[in-house]
Amino acid sequence: MLFQTLALVGYIVEEAVLTLLEGETHSQQTALDKMESRLALLPQCASGGQEMAAVARYLVGIMSAKTGLVLFLKLHVLLCIVI
Repeated sequence: MLFQTLALVGYIVEEAVLTLLEGETHSQQTALDKMESRLALLPQCASGGQEMAAVARYLVGIMSAKTGLVLFLKLHVLLCIVI
């Protein structure tokens, strides 16, 4: 189940990144809105606190490989999960 949850998180982030790359007007807000609407799926997939902690570790790990706006988006996802 953990791998499925991590895949979902990856898809949420990638959808937001693709939205940014499309370069639409207000694409940053559109990307954040898409992420927030998809985050409602995450608690339904996660089986508890340990799995959510694994998601947070996963995001921290991939954030270290990216910079700029992608980093901002991934950090936003992490903060939404933790809060």
